[in-house]
Amino acid sequence: IGETLRQLRSGKGNTQLELAKAVDVSVKTVKHWESDINDPDYYRRLQLTIFFVVTASENNAADSTGFLSDKIGDNMMLMLHPFPQIRE
Repeated sequence: IGETLRQLRSGKGNTQLELAKAVDVSVKTVKHWESDINDPDYYRRLQLTIFFVVTASENNAADSTGFLSDKIGDNMMLMLHPFPQIRE
């Protein structure tokens, strides 16, 4: 998850501080996520997904091929995937 998160963040031109503020965590926490020291919990993963999807939709006009939004969508699914399914 760390490398995916770093690529998404830097690809959008965001600093670790900007991302930390957006999801209400410390810069140290973002550094730990990007270094695979810790993983974001499910709630933070949802916040990250929303942050990057909104950022992608804001910039989608600059990418007429749709590649940017497809790439972000794929990466967000990878970020959410590691959680176990909820059993009824």
